Amino acid sequence: MANDGAFRKLSYLSDRIGARLSGSAALDQAVTWAKDTLIADGHEHVALEPVRVPHWVRGAQSATLLTPIAREIPISTLGGSVATPPGGLTAELLVVSSFDELSTPRGRGEGENRAL
Repeated sequence: MANDGAFRKLSYLSDRIGARLSGSAALDQAVTWAKDTLIADGHEHVALEPVRVPHWVRGAQSATLLTPIAREIPISTLGGSVATPPGGLTAELLVVSSFDELSTPRGRGEGENRAL
């Protein structure tokens, strides 16, 4: 309450470094900043400890409709999804309108009413 030091630190961390997702360069920058800031503030025995944190990195993503006309189609991968085999894959396209629809037989590609 005597000064705005805490607010300045929070402001720097939020505005200058930003989001600090596991495994990101911003997290590494924030850890270094925190260590340097604690030392500059006069704290003793400041040390960094190695930590292993699982994180998912979005890789390259692409999809091509092969028939009836060959064309690229926009896609987005979901966090934590498994990698596609190196040679890619070919499958029928199943069109759904919502995540809820994925839990129906049609959304799972079952039955005769599936969309292609």
